Parts: sequence; structure tokens; C-alpha cells
Amino acid sequence: MRVLLKDWQIMIVIYLMLCGVWGVLAKIAATRLDPLLASCIATTCACLTVVGYAVNTVSFRISSGVLVAGTCGVLGGFSSILLYRALKQAPASIVLPLSSLYLVVTVILSHLFLGEALRARHYAGIGLAILSFMLLAR
Repeated sequence: MRVLLKDWQIMIVIYLMLCGVWGVLAKIAATRLDPLLASCIATTCACLTVVGYAVNTVSFRISSGVLVAGTCGVLGGFSSILLYRALKQAPASIVLPLSSLYLVVTVILSHLFLGEALRARHYAGIGLAILSFMLLAR
């Protein structure tokens, strides 16, 4: 596992596969349970997985990143609740691709607040993402 975690491209492929399976399982959970309960169980299991992995690999100390990481957790929690509620009401084949368009927001905010460069291909990607939103949302 450690070898796989040294190559970011391998990590992204594994991430994509895991998220693809997660999407189907999230839809099943949202249809069989109350969406809030499904979100709570999934988020708790995700937290336990990360903590279990981190216990032996991370030095736990207070730093300025703690507030940022905590804020990420709060935002992730709210987004999880909203996603499971949406999955209860609409097909996963529509909800999950649309939910992936958060990347457009990330690209724009990264440019505005982190000073990351936007090139023509980024603008093209944003345009295509918006087009995909319009096609999928109908």
C-alpha cells in the first residue's frame, strides 16, 4: 500500500474507482434509509477509517491547520447531508455527476484566494462543466 501512495496518478485512479463504487452504494443507502441516517453512518465510518489509518502515520499536534481541517469537516458534513437527500429524490446517474461539478467552484476559488493560475484549458474545462450541468440537469 505504501508504494501505491507514492505515485499520485495511481492514487487518483484508485480514488476514482472507490468513488464510483461509493456512488452506487450511497444511492442504495439513501433509498433504504432516511438520508440523514445514511449520511451519519457513512460519515462516521469514513471518520473511523481515516483515524484508523492516521493513528500510526501522523504526529498529532496543534497547529494553524487544525481550524482549517475542522472547517473542512463541517463543510463536508453539511455537503454529505445534502448529497444523501438529493440521492433519495433523484437518480444517482444524475445527482453524482452534477455533484462533481464542485470542482468548478474549487478551480475558481483556488484562483481567487490561492493565486493559482487559470489558463485557457481551465476556462474551457469550466465551460464544458457548465455545459454538462445543463445537459444532465434536464
